[in-house]
Amino acid sequence: MSINIIEKNFGKIYFGNYKKRILFYSEKEKIDIVVSVPVSKKRKSQRGFNQVDEILNYLETKYCKIKRTKNTKKMALILDEEKRKKNIKGAFEISEGIDFNNKNILIVDDIVTTGATLKEIKNEILQSSKIKNLNIIVFCLAAAKEIKKSKGEI
Repeated sequence: MSINIIEKNFGKIYFGNYKKRILFYSEKEKIDIVVSVPVSKKRKSQRGFNQVDEILNYLETKYCKIKRTKNTKKMALILDEEKRKKNIKGAFEISEGIDFNNKNILIVDDIVTTGATLKEIKNEILQSSKIKNLNIIVFCLAAAKEIKKSKGEI
């Protein structure tokens, strides 16, 4: 058996599980809008893709894109939570035509460590929509142990 076949089978199982979970949470939480966390232009040009977009495309999930307006330092290289917040501050912009008012939102990210990126996206959605309260659900592929235990909310 070649590695290629193993990778394809692993991908079907791995991503098939994510698709089931996204569908489950979409139905359970009555999700209206799925939002992909964007990577910076610099990182996208280096990689050639946004991994979250690729996953959502593979899962055939309809989603909207927000803009990343700032090339930030890699969050994985910043361990201090306050420095992470400062690094990501002002990094996002909501595209015109996206209406978040009275919507249940699912934000999809690959890795959540402190939640700084998600909090910044939430703040930008609140500012752009001029609403005070949102129902945001987060779906991530991996989360730091600390966020699971102590933070829990964005």
